[in-house]
Amino acid sequence: MGKQEVRRRTIVGGYVRTMDEIDENTLDRHAVDEKLTILEREINTAVADLSRTIEEKYILDAPQAFVASESALRKVQRFINEASMSLAQIDGSLKDMSDAPSLSGEESAALRLGIVSELRSRLMSLIEIEDEMGVLWRMEITRDPLRAAKTIKKVEKLMDDIVNEEGASDIFADRIHPALCEELLSRETELSLFLDNYFHQRFSFLSYEHVDPDVWTMKISPDDREIWSRCFTAMNVIGKLNTALSLFATTFCERFCEAVITNANCAEKFEYRSVGGSNTFLIPKLSNAAKSKRPEASVVFKQLSVILRHLAENIGDTVVGEEKLLILIGDCIHERLMKAIVKDTLTPAIPFEKTSTDTFSVVLEDAKEFQNSMIGKLFRDRTESLEDFCQNHSKVFIDRRCLKIMTEARALISKPYVDMIEVGKNDDAEEEEPGEYAATVGDLQKEGHGNRVMTETADEYLPKLYRFQKCKISTSIFELVKLLNETLVAAGEAYDQLQPDGGMQSAALYETARNIVTMFLKIAPVHHKVAISSVPQIAAVFYNNCYYICHRLMTAGFDAELLMKNNSGNGLARRVNFVEFFGELRTVAADVLEQHLANCRRQISTILSDDNMFVGLHEEQRYKKTEKTMLSVKMQLQQIATVWREVLTDTVYAESLGNVISHLLLVLSSIVLSKEDIHSRDTEFTASLLSALLSDLENLMKICGYTLIHRVCEKSYYKMKEIIFCLNGNLQEIADRWCEGKGPLAQWVSADQVRKLIRALYQNTERRAALLSTIH
Repeated sequence: MGKQEVRRRTIVGGYVRTMDEIDENTLDRHAVDEKLTILEREINTAVADLSRTIEEKYILDAPQAFVASESALRKVQRFINEASMSLAQIDGSLKDMSDAPSLSGEESAALRLGIVSELRSRLMSLIEIEDEMGVLWRMEITRDPLRAAKTIKKVEKLMDDIVNEEGASDIFADRIHPALCEELLSRETELSLFLDNYFHQRFSFLSYEHVDPDVWTMKISPDDREIWSRCFTAMNVIGKLNTALSLFATTFCERFCEAVITNANCAEKFEYRSVGGSNTFLIPKLSNAAKSKRPEASVVFKQLSVILRHLAENIGDTVVGEEKLLILIGDCIHERLMKAIVKDTLTPAIPFEKTSTDTFSVVLEDAKEFQNSMIGKLFRDRTESLEDFCQNHSKVFIDRRCLKIMTEARALISKPYVDMIEVGKNDDAEEEEPGEYAATVGDLQKEGHGNRVMTETADEYLPKLYRFQKCKISTSIFELVKLLNETLVAAGEAYDQLQPDGGMQSAALYETARNIVTMFLKIAPVHHKVAISSVPQIAAVFYNNCYYICHRLMTAGFDAELLMKNNSGNGLARRVNFVEFFGELRTVAADVLEQHLANCRRQISTILSDDNMFVGLHEEQRYKKTEKTMLSVKMQLQQIATVWREVLTDTVYAESLGNVISHLLLVLSSIVLSKEDIHSRDTEFTASLLSALLSDLENLMKICGYTLIHRVCEKSYYKMKEIIFCLNGNLQEIADRWCEGKGPLAQWVSADQVRKLIRALYQNTERRAALLSTIH
């Protein structure tokens, strides 16, 4: 400080001295310690004075503070210059001093020199901060926003540096820093409001609900490139530009780019207007065009190019720092835009069938060309989303193809069994010779003949070994098997012997074929459960469906190889294996048919629930009632037989109907055999009714002119015949029929049942007793 100024007195070592009273030419160790103490006190005093000035200027808004601050800054600056000279002199003296011990030690003096130097540097930073704050205070921010932004950031950095220093004084943290932060925040807020307003003047999304509520409007108002660049660079400096551009890009993409990508109406009706220096983008609102179809890919890329070209023309070469503004906008929209193109344009364009891949290749090339045209103008480089899509679209293609197959399969499985088709062929009894087999296969392998296996008459052309028995199945299952064969053909043609499992495409298609069978097993029994349990025809058709699928799975490899256009010995027939499904398909078929047979048996048991139906038949009313019951049973069986004969194979028809007839005959037998006394007139009528029914049942079981009732319903059929014989015969004839336990009566009717029947039919006489004694 100047010698003419009022001196600050410092207490050192118990006596008072000033800086001027210390002889600067004779600095010993004691004088160095004393001078460092004085400098430290002077710096702390200057910081306190500066703190008070800052509080008065920025917090109390005292009018005299603005004038006083200028004077205080000049005084502090002069003091800093003098302190710097003194510190340099002390530093030199410490280096020239001898090794004699000092009062506080040489090491202590050097340490204190460093501390005082740090205090001096911190005071210099405060002076610099106050200088910059003064510049900022006098500046009109709207005239030079870039300079204001840089000044604000510079002050913030200087303040942060002081706060982060070790040993920062409490007076700075408690008084100076809060005061400066409050003032700096005020100026930064003022600048942010101006720049935000300027940004929205340049880019604005307007709403004209009262004029045209169905249109989105974006207005761009270009300004002088230099002003535009300085304002946007200022926004970037204070960290506001990225947020503003991100919000703009999000709205721009959503309302314009994505609307063009997803909606044909938006793509066709985009409009660009330039009036009075302002340029306007107009497009229909997506919510009001939601029912429009998706636009063609070529239209999408064309309209996007137009929109982005107009955007680039409006922004031009405006730079933000070292970057072009257009590139910064591109950074915000690039990834989102390309993801939208991949999702809503490229992915839907992926074909379901291999024959449509050429069209998709054109769309993919258009997408690449669009992206390449934007690189360097709007985009920096290629996006990962498009690159990943280009690498993996083949997987998406096969996934979509498999999904389509499974969707079609599910629809066919769930389709009601209304329409039916006849398949199979009843072979003659002669076995097929090897030469005949080879000739048949050779004929099928001729060009164009392989398609015969996809028709309903396929079994006429197949070798006997591969033929299915003649019956009817639902049209939907015929189409399902056809779809399964087509899938296997595609898997075989896509097979690559150089890749594991034949390649991804072949493996996926083969697994899809297996999934079709799995889905049938899981869905069909549940979906058609009600119809199967209540309608005989549906139960029979479902049974045939299961066995038809099972049979075609056995011959799937053979059938598929006949249909393959490109079969270079890849051995599809050897690789196709559905063995694990055979047992499950047969079990499901058997369970369904058995459930229906059980239902039929319950219905018959319900009709024949009267145990006394053969009692009192000599009464006309009683006879008519029994006759109606027998007629009901016969009609029930005729109805079932009519349906089954048309649908089932001869063998299954005979076995299924025979199961129901056996139950009927056993129920009737148990009713007759349960009686303890049968009237002679009832005997006659009962035999007549049972004989007539048995004759009708024999006719129902006729196949190819021969009845099979005696084979299928052997026990119940012959038992009933023996009971009718007993009802029509006398004791002698019954005895002859028994033949000491070796006759036909003994074979089909038990001894207890015969004895009970004889007791019910005949009175207790010696002849009856004699006969009963022989039956055991």
